[in-house]
Amino acid sequence: MSAMSHALKLLAKRDYSKAEMIEKLTQAGFDQSDVEDAVLRLSEYGYLDDEKFTTSFIENRIKQKVVSKQLLEEELRRRKIDENIIKAAVDHINDENLLQRAIKNYLRLKGNPKNLKEVKKLYSYLLRHGFSEEMILESFHKFKISIDDA
Repeated sequence: MSAMSHALKLLAKRDYSKAEMIEKLTQAGFDQSDVEDAVLRLSEYGYLDDEKFTTSFIENRIKQKVVSKQLLEEELRRRKIDENIIKAAVDHINDENLLQRAIKNYLRLKGNPKNLKEVKKLYSYLLRHGFSEEMILESFHKFKISIDDA
């Protein structure tokens, strides 16, 4: 099997960034020149495009999971996407909207926090998903979630 056919097989399952594809093909034992040739050809055909990959990745993550802008940036860096592409892709994302959506989801599933322990659980949940303390506290005020009442 050639590096190109192996790459196409991988792409049939999910999208890859260029760096991820290079890593996968190298791990599969293909020569560096074959790997570079396959990645170049796939890029020319439009099958490997880090900008499209990034846009698609962000859209899917936002639909599927509770994520913050910061968490998206971290995940894209782990996938070795160029910093300029990441910045351009996340610039238009409104972190406040993501946070409000996360809180609404949580409240829909768990209900309003009734005591301090439940408020802390919500707070921790949001922190784990990459939202800043300042943003969380502002949103608690908007949603009338009070530590004093709990």
